[in-house]
Amino acid sequence: MAFSDELRTASADVWEGQHAHPFVRGIAEGTLDIERFRFWVRQDYLVLIEYARMLALGAARAPEPATMRRFAELAQSTPVDEMELHRSYAAEFGIGLRDLEAEPMAPTTRTHADFLVRIAVQGDRAGPTRTSAAASSTAAGRCQAQQTGWPYRSRSTARDGRRPAPAPSL
Repeated sequence: MAFSDELRTASADVWEGQHAHPFVRGIAEGTLDIERFRFWVRQDYLVLIEYARMLALGAARAPEPATMRRFAELAQSTPVDEMELHRSYAAEFGIGLRDLEAEPMAPTTRTHADFLVRIAVQGDRAGPTRTSAAASSTAAGRCQAQQTGWPYRSRSTARDGRRPAPAPSL
C-alpha cells in the first residue's frame, strides 16, 4: 500500500468529515455565500505560499533523489499553477495581486500555515523527514485537493470530467 493510501486510510473519519462540511458542500453544490468564497480565496492563497515553502523544505530534507524530485515538482507547481487559479478568481472579484498578497492572515489561517512549515522544519515524533513532510503535505493538501475535484483541479476539468462552475459573479 502506498504511503499516501496509508495516511488516507488512517484519516478516514477526518476525510468524511471534510466532505460533509457545509463550506465544502456549498462549493460542490454552488450554494456557498459569495463573501465566504472571496474570503476563502484570499486566505487559501496565503496558505499556499506557506504550503510551497513546506514542499521546498521537504525537497531539501528528502532522503533520496526520487522524493526530492517529487517535492521539488510540487513546490514549483504550487505557486505557478495552483496559486494562479486563486489569482484568477481574485481578479474576477476585483482583488488585485498587491491586495491579495497584503491580505492579513486570519488566526486560524496563521495556525494552519505555521503548522505546515513547523512540521517540515522540525519533523514530527513519527520519525524520518519523509514521514514528516509527506504527512504534512498529504494531510493538508491531498485531502483538500480531492474533496470535490474543484477548485483545486484545473478550472477547465473537474475530477469527474465535468467543467466546474465559474466563480460566482458579484
